[in-house]
Amino acid sequence: MLKNMSEKKSEKLKKGRKKNGGRRPGSGRKKKEELLVIKGLKEKIDDHKTELIDIKRVSQKGKTTIEKKERLLAMLELLFQEAYYRKNVSAAKEWLDRTLGKAPQALEHSGSIETREQKVPTKAQRRAADAYYETLMKYEE
Repeated sequence: MLKNMSEKKSEKLKKGRKKNGGRRPGSGRKKKEELLVIKGLKEKIDDHKTELIDIKRVSQKGKTTIEKKERLLAMLELLFQEAYYRKNVSAAKEWLDRTLGKAPQALEHSGSIETREQKVPTKAQRRAADAYYETLMKYEE
């Protein structure tokens, strides 16, 4: 009977059915090399946002000055100017999200919340539990 079953399985495999299970490409724990690459990319992103850039400013009198600022701070300043002077609501929203953080999402809960009173065991109950544990340990030895 066992030979009969194994013959059926081998026939199915020969007909084109693939084996179930086994190793699959891309599955499993990521290798340390991949994690190091990801860490390196994150560091590059951090370096990019703190990189100093030149910003050209033109005053109302027409005088041009060049300032050095971090890329992230320059972007935030541009968002603020866009929101304040041009009354751009989406720029204001972006500026607030990036400076104050996004507002927490509200969670809805349907159903009732049950509360149970937790009872602290008495001294006698604790002694009984300790004695029971000791007897179990004796039988395991």
